[in-house]
Amino acid sequence: MKTIYLKLVLPVALMSMLGTGCKKKNIPVDENGKPEKVGNLTSYTGKNRIKLGWTLPGNADIQRCRVYWNAEKESVEAAVTPGRNQMEVVISNLEEGTYDFTVYAYNNKGDVSDKVLVKGKVLGETYEEGLNNREIKSTVFNEAEGTVAISWNSAATDLIGTEIKYTNAANVAQAVTVTPFVSATTLTNFKKSGVFEYRTLYKPIGAIDTFYTAYEPVEANPAQPGGGTATDAPLGSGWVEYAPLRKIHLDDAAGLQIFNWTAYKSVGSPICADYNYQSATGDETFRILTTQSNRSEIRIHDDYSTGSRQFQGYLTIYSPLNDESVMQIFGSVEGATQMMIRGYAASGGSLRGLGQTLVTDIYNTEVRVNVIHLQEDKGAKIIIYINGLKKAELVDNEAVTNYMKYGNYGTMKTGQAVVKWRNAKVFRNGTAPL
Repeated sequence: MKTIYLKLVLPVALMSMLGTGCKKKNIPVDENGKPEKVGNLTSYTGKNRIKLGWTLPGNADIQRCRVYWNAEKESVEAAVTPGRNQMEVVISNLEEGTYDFTVYAYNNKGDVSDKVLVKGKVLGETYEEGLNNREIKSTVFNEAEGTVAISWNSAATDLIGTEIKYTNAANVAQAVTVTPFVSATTLTNFKKSGVFEYRTLYKPIGAIDTFYTAYEPVEANPAQPGGGTATDAPLGSGWVEYAPLRKIHLDDAAGLQIFNWTAYKSVGSPICADYNYQSATGDETFRILTTQSNRSEIRIHDDYSTGSRQFQGYLTIYSPLNDESVMQIFGSVEGATQMMIRGYAASGGSLRGLGQTLVTDIYNTEVRVNVIHLQEDKGAKIIIYINGLKKAELVDNEAVTNYMKYGNYGTMKTGQAVVKWRNAKVFRNGTAPL
């Protein structure tokens, strides 16, 4: 009787053990035998590539996954690593644009899960070419100390840094990295008449690549206009001279052309407009030579909506200048310009501004021009002085951002238009004369 009993118990025990083993495997499938679909599918942008990441369902018998895009005409396979449920794949050589990606999971029988979709954005040259360098508020070269002090405007969104390179006075290449939270940088052992180049780095949130602007050269020449070589004091009190970045604006048949500051620049062939700076005298000559152009200017990169500013320079207009702007404060709620000083042929060469004649009979004669702009928090006025005398005033109650330009701008009505500024400077944080 004992022998029979053992024979009966053993098969029952084996069946019980086998049954328990099947329950523990617990492979996630639906009623049609399909494996469970993947979860947490996420895309991460890159430069002409993209990364996708997802998770596999727990205890799933998934042997491989496949990613499809371009209406499922293109695909790539992702192998499953035993013991890992986090997966990712990088797809390269993609054109810039937005894509729909689909991920399927397959088990060892070849059964396929339901699809999971995610949109992904691929960036490239178009995005990178649209990026701007972090704007420089001012550069000041101290020749005695051999330093360049750079003041930065606020960093843009997604900006992660700025790279500067230059060759020092010992002809050794230097590289400086600036974080987006830094507002001032000093370059040391900088040689006279040197140039530094800089570019800005961007990385969108979640991106796998860093994007770069093109390197932009900046001259740090102590003789650059606004460098403080003249001894004349500004009008009023408390003014501080500074040297914001300046750029050359020239027009040709193609329209506005913008250049980093240099001692000479022209556009057109033959030349239709040019800019010329003479370091020995501090002269800046702005010429419009044909009707293909209407501009030869310096744009001062100091955009301001509060505080006080003063522009000062010595101006000469030459015959036959007629109705060209020689200086302006740009920005207005009603138009592009809030204040313009223009040169006219009338009365032997004259200047007009703020609706008034400022001075006459000045063709080929140098005059000193001071323009003081007090924003709303400092008195809300624009005041023009000629040779130290107050000539016109305007109440400024426009809450806008402004910047200054000077040079030679307007539709040419004569054979040519020539304007010269000498020792043009800018100041801030002062008070106008009483």
